[in-house]
Amino acid sequence: MTGGEAFGDLRAKVTGAAVFASDSRFPGMLHGALVRSDVAHGLIVALDTAEAEAMPGVTCVLTPDDFDGIDPFYGELVLDQPMLAIDRVRYVGEPIAAVVARTRREAVEAARLVQATIEPLPPLFNSDEAMGAGAERLHPNGAGAPADVPNICRESRLAQGDVDAALAAAAYVHHAVYECPPVYHYAMEPHCSLASWEADGLHVISGTQQPFRVRDTLARMFAVPTSRVRVRAPYVGGAFGSKGEAKYEPVVAAMARKAGRPVQLLCSVEESVHTVTRHGCRVEMWTGLDSSNTIVARRSDVTFDTGAYSDKGPRIAHRGAHRVTGPYRIANYEATSRAVFTNTVPAGAFRGFSTSQVLWASESAMDEIARHVGEDPLEFRRRHLLREGEPYLGFDAPVDADLGSDLDEAARLVGSATPSSPDTGTGLAIGVKDGGGGAARAAAHLRIHPDGSVEVHAGAAELGQGAQRVLARVAAEGLGVEVSRVEVRLGDTATAPFDRGTNASRTTVGVGMAVAKAAASARVALKVAWLADGGAKGSLRLDGADLVAGEDRRPMVDVLARGSGLPAREFPGLAVTGTHTDTQEEGSDFFPTLFYEVCATGVRVHVDRETGEIRVEHLASVVEAGHVLDEAGGHGQNVGAAMMGLGTSLTEELVYSQGELINANLIEYRVPTIAELPPGGITSVLVENAEGPGPGGAKGIGEAGIIAVAPALANAVEDAVGVRLRRLPLHPEAVWRALNQTAGSSPDERGR
Repeated sequence: MTGGEAFGDLRAKVTGAAVFASDSRFPGMLHGALVRSDVAHGLIVALDTAEAEAMPGVTCVLTPDDFDGIDPFYGELVLDQPMLAIDRVRYVGEPIAAVVARTRREAVEAARLVQATIEPLPPLFNSDEAMGAGAERLHPNGAGAPADVPNICRESRLAQGDVDAALAAAAYVHHAVYECPPVYHYAMEPHCSLASWEADGLHVISGTQQPFRVRDTLARMFAVPTSRVRVRAPYVGGAFGSKGEAKYEPVVAAMARKAGRPVQLLCSVEESVHTVTRHGCRVEMWTGLDSSNTIVARRSDVTFDTGAYSDKGPRIAHRGAHRVTGPYRIANYEATSRAVFTNTVPAGAFRGFSTSQVLWASESAMDEIARHVGEDPLEFRRRHLLREGEPYLGFDAPVDADLGSDLDEAARLVGSATPSSPDTGTGLAIGVKDGGGGAARAAAHLRIHPDGSVEVHAGAAELGQGAQRVLARVAAEGLGVEVSRVEVRLGDTATAPFDRGTNASRTTVGVGMAVAKAAASARVALKVAWLADGGAKGSLRLDGADLVAGEDRRPMVDVLARGSGLPAREFPGLAVTGTHTDTQEEGSDFFPTLFYEVCATGVRVHVDRETGEIRVEHLASVVEAGHVLDEAGGHGQNVGAAMMGLGTSLTEELVYSQGELINANLIEYRVPTIAELPPGGITSVLVENAEGPGPGGAKGIGEAGIIAVAPALANAVEDAVGVRLRRLPLHPEAVWRALNQTAGSSPDERGR
């Protein structure tokens, strides 16, 4: 992958020259298809592959009997997910066998002929069932945290002060339950992986966010030295968390090993939906106020449905407890957050990583409380917001933004127009998410070739977020050259230094700083060589293939070669490596945040009382960017995140019937299209305060724009027509029923 010109990856994608995993080929490549369970929970009694193996074009059928010499389990924190189900299945759609054939069509047709005999076991389709007394443990061999309650993957608790006493003494206690269903990422490119066993080891091409993590997983599972595993991530057609860690790479490598030839597995959209989802979530929240309407305590109980396997569940539970309180000054708080195993599709990382779910609850509650005590929701928030420099939750890193100013700007943008009708309302919400994913090391190789062109290698992946353009500009600015002279190559474990992955909006900060440091080192090396060569003093710059200071101009390669003793024609140029490490406080479970992703969202909606339809007229997304390195790309990230938030708030929901997804397709699962773009548009504001830890004070912003959309919408609906909705998505039917119900819908409350 290259990205030398200012357009970066855009030109290749617009012209069709960009190569994705699904475009990639190995010589002599075969095709794979997976056999998937149609039972949600059961014991595998037998697999009959004879009819499939007899099909024309079929090379082999892979089953767990072929796992000799392979550790078949993988997972980010818990190695509990097998590449093919062993002994039992835990969700509808779980792979139980794999067919390899000459063509994809032949493989798919043969996969339908594999006969699986499965003895059903009692399924657990939701968290309440899974945690109920007498529920069977879905991982009887110990996956998950030890607990008296069955099927707890992980439980995390965070507390400060005396919540019990504060709630007991409160003048008013607000109590409500907020829910959101599982949703799907719907990246444009479905999952696709290729594997080839060659003389020098295992070669894999995959649309992955984390090529180095995948490499290390494959080396462990197949007992191959890491040096003999190469993973390449070409252009990735979107991810949003769905392509982190290993997904199908292990089973594709196993298929290729058995077939003795390279294999490609290209999933359909429906198969990708059956791979990973966003966690469904329920938040029960109690908030206590004193007689001056100041929040004195908050208790939150959060349950995430993590599906059949751990995946990111332990971290989701952990971070959910950290984020549920929101960016407010609350003296006494307690948050208990758990991830629970169920017989549903495994849930993992999703843009914002637990924040959207818990913020849906906390920001909805803030509006409800303000309205109950007769305060303006904006002013009520402003009284409680953390000020710039105050530590988040009282112990984490200081907030690096003026939250009140961001909220004011969002309110101004959506409140300036005259309401279109009496049933028009505005809503606000503000979200803060710890960014960067915690302690990490990033590195980048930078080479200046003899002709003065620059090449950068980094282990990040290009997911469509514009990483190539940003890194090219960082290198160009650091070296003082035109950005068109810089080529950025990403996502190849054979040529790039280690990188833990493209997630948590960390690339601009971590990898960007590594590139900036590499460029700074290169400038120092050039200056030293220039002065040693007797070059003129003064500002030194690289102009094409020449070094220039004032009137003194000399070929760069001559200057460098003379210092090395090599002939200029044999000198390879200058190569440096830049590294950047974000440190972690030892012994701290919740390590200090690197930077905060902040978004204040304002919306204006019109509600049709006859149908319950919500029409979004305008949305404003105010994001703290620190320093904008790519203005068009930054606004694109922000608008895209906001639009994604509209989808997950208004229409998107994965619907199960007896454990089977019944809308795992683009017709019945409603992703927003351009037709859903608000007529007033999405106004993107990128606030620059240069307080981020990245180049020039930059922060990552890829996840910020989605996190506050849902509560802003619900708050606007209540402002428009006076009804409060506490379950996503905000379907017209739910609005209509709320408008027409006879019983009140107020939450459980005590006090005034």
